[in-house]
Amino acid sequence: MSTSTLDPFTPETLDDGITAQEKIDGLRDILRAIPTAMLTTRSANGHLHSRAMNPVVPDDELELSLAFIANHVSHKCGEIENDAHVNVNFMDPTTTDWASFSGKAKIIQDREKIKKHWSKGSNAWFGDLKDGVHRGDINDSRVAVIQVVPDEIQYWRAHKNVGHTFELGVDHKGKPAPPGIRLSKSRCLSKKYPVDATPLSPMLEENNALRLGGLAEGGQWIVDTTGRNSASTGIFSIPPEILSNILELGKNMTDVDPLYLEGGARPKAAFELVASHTCLLLRNIALATPRLWATVNINSRSSIEWVLECIRRSGGCWLDITIELAVEDCQLNEDWNSMMDLVITHSLRWRSLSAGCNYEPANRPTIARICDSEAPGLQHLSVEVDDMEHADADAFNMEVSVPQIFKLGTPKLKFVRLRGLGIHLFRPQLDAVVTLHLDHTRFIPLSYTTFRNIITCSSLLTNLSVHGDIIGNVPWPRQSNIIHLPKLHSLRICGEGNEIYSGLLLSIEAPLLESLTLKDLQEHDLDPLWDLMDATRYANLRRLIFSNFELSSSTYERISHTFREITSFSALYSTITESPFVVLLLKGTIQGQAGPFVPWPRLAVLTFTLDDEADDEELIQKVVEVRKRFGSPLTKILLRVDPEDLQEIPKTMHTVNDVVVEFFSKGEQWPSNRTYVDHDDIFF
Repeated sequence: MSTSTLDPFTPETLDDGITAQEKIDGLRDILRAIPTAMLTTRSANGHLHSRAMNPVVPDDELELSLAFIANHVSHKCGEIENDAHVNVNFMDPTTTDWASFSGKAKIIQDREKIKKHWSKGSNAWFGDLKDGVHRGDINDSRVAVIQVVPDEIQYWRAHKNVGHTFELGVDHKGKPAPPGIRLSKSRCLSKKYPVDATPLSPMLEENNALRLGGLAEGGQWIVDTTGRNSASTGIFSIPPEILSNILELGKNMTDVDPLYLEGGARPKAAFELVASHTCLLLRNIALATPRLWATVNINSRSSIEWVLECIRRSGGCWLDITIELAVEDCQLNEDWNSMMDLVITHSLRWRSLSAGCNYEPANRPTIARICDSEAPGLQHLSVEVDDMEHADADAFNMEVSVPQIFKLGTPKLKFVRLRGLGIHLFRPQLDAVVTLHLDHTRFIPLSYTTFRNIITCSSLLTNLSVHGDIIGNVPWPRQSNIIHLPKLHSLRICGEGNEIYSGLLLSIEAPLLESLTLKDLQEHDLDPLWDLMDATRYANLRRLIFSNFELSSSTYERISHTFREITSFSALYSTITESPFVVLLLKGTIQGQAGPFVPWPRLAVLTFTLDDEADDEELIQKVVEVRKRFGSPLTKILLRVDPEDLQEIPKTMHTVNDVVVEFFSKGEQWPSNRTYVDHDDIFF
């Protein structure tokens, strides 16, 4: 029986009905989508070694040879000099497209050819050895080019307009369809038929060979000529694109309760690093999932090699950059400047940037240097500078409409956090910002005019968080100089003095404000607001969160007169047994100007901290019964517990009248609709 009879999938998938140029175009499409390849060489003892490398962009669209910038003294170059036969493969797990180059490699050290392929950032591969000779630049004797001239190229390209099948299926003609992507095609290019007379342009061949990968034990890809997958059970039966998506989801989950980690250190062991060291299967999938490597953290522990590896593996994805710098880090880490150069080279790919330093020296600025880049795609920015040498005081209250950083513009910037001197000296373009954090941590106040201009710069501002006494101890203008925030839905305030609470709430006009968070408020800080007895000022306010303080029952009565339509109230870090507000609720009604009324008649959700030593359940039942008796029933009560105690407490319990009591350990999410973990949110 012939080989083609025993292997019916090869003729079914061989795409022999297209021209040579169409085959080349198909290959180019794959290579453009997969920037990282695996170069496999053979050592003197016969062992095969593979490593991830980025080929340089070819000069000619018909050029099918590959070129890599490499270190001439590395093991791979030694193995090529011993045996020139190599393989280079590309794999895209999201589409199952792949390409395999088999041929011969040679080491080129011609300076002109090196200059031809050298690019900005290539020096990061080599580093300056500080010996005056090996500087890591284009003239370094270690720099070489590996050129791979293929004898044969095979690739698999999935059709985009058909579905996936993950087992032996039937095609539209009723014939067996191979496992993998149904009705996709395998193509081959070789030196059999000339396309170009130059030695660097391989030729085309029609080939009756299908390279469909199965998974052997340990996760190695193998050629399956029987039509059966040799590892079709368990995790090995899951298509690689699904595993890739699973890993991406895992990266976005830092813990069972990710919000618990906010304000704390970022995880020391990156998810992508753990996943890629679990087993060979997951390692191959992880290395071929660019978005898994798109988070780049630079701090005192970072190495230029790791930063470079993350950027290389991320392909063309958007990058999320985090820079944490202390002034001594620059002195201890000699690679700091190289790492800065490397991430700046890719600033066009920045999606988010979180940059902080305790001191910005004039001769070696880091934050100013980073923020002088071109980042048109930047969406999320957090800048913190505690101190700065030779700061320009004249710039503190300069025109807000003129960006101090990213001066070429950041039209997509939606989230901005400015902390410390960041408020004064590192303001970006603000006209499209939706969420704005102003963390005033330095004893340098803004003028009221500058503060007003900052928060009104964007007509889209929806969420505003203000920490510290941002305009100092001077009186707020209040109603005499109103700030109009027509789209503001959520506001947070945490002050060190007492003026900012009533000053800010009486100085803004925000008719759509739905959520208000107050932290560290004192008993009489908002008396000027309560004294107005104006229930129309914040008529749309529904959600009220108090953090780290309590008020008297009489003050809660005054709040009830001003904020009439509250549906959700949280007293974080207060227990239900000690809160004066619960005493108010148990009264049922309070006295108003027009007679008795139920405080917050639309209140549905209450949040407190669980008291381990008190009988919360009995008190909860009383509150539920009173609210129902007066026609304002509750629907849910949330009790916050320490994370270590959460496992010992039932997830839910039902009290009388079917009001659900739930336990949780996370903090309040702000804004309530956000989907990311905000590690820099440390003050609330």
